[in-house]
Amino acid sequence: MNQKKLQIIGLILMLPFLLFAEVEWRTNYDDALGEASITRQNIFVIITAPSWCGPCQYMEENVFPVSSVVEALNARFIPLQVLDEVNGRSNPDLQNFDFIGFPTYLVMDPDENILIQDAGAVDVATLLALIEPYFSDDDFVPEFNPGSGPIFGEEPDVDPSLFVQPGNEPVIPDPEPIGGSISVPSRLVSYYNFNDGFEDLSGKGSIVNPYDPGTIDGTVYSDGTYGTSEFVMAPADFSFEEFTVGLRFKVEEISSWRMNILAGGTSYRWFSIRYTDDELEVTLNNQDDIFGTSLKRVVDPGNWYSIVCSVNLNSGKVFFSFSDREPVVINLPAGFELAAITAGADYDKVFSFTNYSNGTKFQGYIDDLFVFNTALSVDEVFRISTDGIESFLK
Repeated sequence: MNQKKLQIIGLILMLPFLLFAEVEWRTNYDDALGEASITRQNIFVIITAPSWCGPCQYMEENVFPVSSVVEALNARFIPLQVLDEVNGRSNPDLQNFDFIGFPTYLVMDPDENILIQDAGAVDVATLLALIEPYFSDDDFVPEFNPGSGPIFGEEPDVDPSLFVQPGNEPVIPDPEPIGGSISVPSRLVSYYNFNDGFEDLSGKGSIVNPYDPGTIDGTVYSDGTYGTSEFVMAPADFSFEEFTVGLRFKVEEISSWRMNILAGGTSYRWFSIRYTDDELEVTLNNQDDIFGTSLKRVVDPGNWYSIVCSVNLNSGKVFFSFSDREPVVINLPAGFELAAITAGADYDKVFSFTNYSNGTKFQGYIDDLFVFNTALSVDEVFRISTDGIESFLK
């Protein structure tokens, strides 16, 4: 039998394995690190929530099964998959990473140094181009179809400083005046007026992942389409136990009966402000606890409104103010807890314009987004809602 026939027979025998090859995911951080310390290969990590995250599902269904990706990850990395939950509870391996949303993918060396980190769904060509410099063998280059580019429009240029890496935490400067005349109270941990892009004017080093088109006339625009580009903001020094969050917003279109305005958490959705049936609602614990359903607050597209909400789990009080309306005082049930606290989900201390529970995303303009790491008083909430955050900070 000649050599050519042997090659053909060998290819036929291998065909089932080539067609059904899968990424050999490790699922335990310590095990993957131990293996890498022996092989001295880099670790490719995907932090994902495929049970509910649309972009994560895209990667699972359209990127990781592709043979060129399977070949690259299995041959040139230790591939590690970190799910959001294990057995119904927050995955403890999440504590090993600083990230601001799902999916996040990164490459780290056997000594736990982060070599590259990025977030959001990408296509095969983009993923391979990002990880190719970190292949264990420099001469290994898989063949792949260039495809049509990133799946959610043009891939934004993301400043690497937006991602916190071990040993490279943001330096928190002393508070400085904003705009030359606004002083910054120590309780303020995030403040964006979007006049200069995505700069945190609190000086506390909050992280923003600006995957939306950008700023328009000193505001940030959200297109309202679930699963497209996202905006995720992680405030510095944030506490689940008590906080105050506020913003100004202008709705472009109310495209569904339940519109998300702002959600706390991309995984647990521990907090949200939404507009439904001509009512504003404050919800906690993934919409399991809904408050303020009697608050008749009509929102008309094209008009600017302000919202300020103060949450204090220690006192069991929530103060909610809409534009110049008198604040509403909400009493939480005795012993009320956030599931994110019980699960130890510190990684979920983020805010987004998308609510992944009901698949809704705000459509319109956002301005003057801020977070305090304390529950402001009812008078302070009303003052900000009426006069604006800049006036309050003066």
